[in-house]
Amino acid sequence: MKKIDYLLLGVFILILYFSHTYFDLNSIMDIVKKSGRLAPVIFILIYTFTLLLMLPVLPLTIMSALIFGGFMGAFYNTIACTLGLIISFGITRSKISTSILKKIEKVKFFNVIKKGVNRNFMKTILITRCVPVFSYGIQNYIYGLVEVKFTPYLIISTIFTYIMNLFYTTGFSKIFENKKIEHSLLFLILFLSLIKGISYLYTEKSNNFKKEENL
Repeated sequence: MKKIDYLLLGVFILILYFSHTYFDLNSIMDIVKKSGRLAPVIFILIYTFTLLLMLPVLPLTIMSALIFGGFMGAFYNTIACTLGLIISFGITRSKISTSILKKIEKVKFFNVIKKGVNRNFMKTILITRCVPVFSYGIQNYIYGLVEVKFTPYLIISTIFTYIMNLFYTTGFSKIFENKKIEHSLLFLILFLSLIKGISYLYTEKSNNFKKEENL
């Protein structure tokens, strides 16, 4: 590893340490709520920063439904996801830290996504963006490392991401409103069924690729 790689790795570890030590969901929610008109901007920055650190963003997605409501929550989430996508893509293509990025290539689903992109670009993005199997942030770096054209990737990923964000935030906002319990139960059933179904498809896709590699 080069000196710059050690430096970036050290900064990453420090940021990760302080983010876990001094910030939790309650404190983040308080910060956003107390930001007034700047609340959306603060939330988007926190969400984007979380993506770049490759940390789970589902709690923030749910939080956006509570703070901003279903539709606006999905809108702000998608803006943050798009910013994270662009920055991550730029990092991987600029080769800022080759040694660190090579670690991402060892992620379990790296080859699955790589082969999936070569076979069916749109279907692969649809499945990976809709299944919270692993970090959305990691996906951003993986897609930057495989051979995808930026503009189609940006457009398709943003569309699918918005659809899923809208599904999450509108559903959870109904639960938070707690006006009609049957709506909440219906959403939870649909949510779990959708995740289970897409996860099954993704697992089958992964297993098929592994079988082909063993032939």
